[in-house]
Amino acid sequence: MSYAVKYILNGDIVVTVIDSLSVLNTAARLHGLTPLSSAVLNRIMTAGLFLSQDLKNDGDRLSVSVGGSGPFKKAVVASDKKGLIKGYILNTSAECPLKDGKLDIDAAVGKDGYISVVKDLGLKEPYSGNSRIVTGDIAADFALYFTLSEQKPSAVALGEYLSGGKIKAAGGIFVQPLPGANDFLITAVQDVLRNFTDTGRIFYQSKTSDEIMEKYFGAFEIKKADEYKPRFFCGCSEAKTRKIIRLLGRQEAEATIAEQGVIEANCSFCNKTYRFKADELGAIFD
Repeated sequence: MSYAVKYILNGDIVVTVIDSLSVLNTAARLHGLTPLSSAVLNRIMTAGLFLSQDLKNDGDRLSVSVGGSGPFKKAVVASDKKGLIKGYILNTSAECPLKDGKLDIDAAVGKDGYISVVKDLGLKEPYSGNSRIVTGDIAADFALYFTLSEQKPSAVALGEYLSGGKIKAAGGIFVQPLPGANDFLITAVQDVLRNFTDTGRIFYQSKTSDEIMEKYFGAFEIKKADEYKPRFFCGCSEAKTRKIIRLLGRQEAEATIAEQGVIEANCSFCNKTYRFKADELGAIFD
């Protein structure tokens, strides 16, 4: 079961530990992902889960879009305050040669692209933030996004543990100093972060977030602040799809059926397909 747990170090620094394996496994099953495309989508979903912690109300939503020049092309993730998340990647069969025995995420993403975050906070206009992809390292590029677009200097570690051609562990660790944080403490935490060279292995070797915190941050005063269980969830339904078809208009719906014999609507997030035949139009439009 995936988890997301927030800790406060010495009252000055927030550390968020997110295990995303079960979320990733659901996405990989629904979309038929390769290990490489799984890893790319996992890192973006994990960042989306972290971003969703800033949402204040149950009705708040956010979406994250990442597009790169590499073969994966684009991924879209949507999440809410409760940690219900869904996502898809445009090129599910993306492949690149292994680099030093590991998945080459940098090559899959490419060094030219963008990160776009939209937060619907129930206001007149949604919040929108953007930054460029400059390294292809999703963790480093999201750290740059937090610094430039949200003015929150951050350290981000994302990764997976691959064994036997399958991802056995996945997650992310996010570190953000609170305003006015002690400079000496920030430097001490930065020294700890140098150990995060293989984030996937950290999650593979640790059963809980508390184990990770004790192993790497045990020298600090640790206070658990919040936790929840994220899961992959798509709220699409036949009823919602019928409403979309109704918005298209009866004339266009009839024309589609006359040409194709059926109206098909596919949900990009969960890959479910809804089909409607001519004899069902009466229930939709009458």
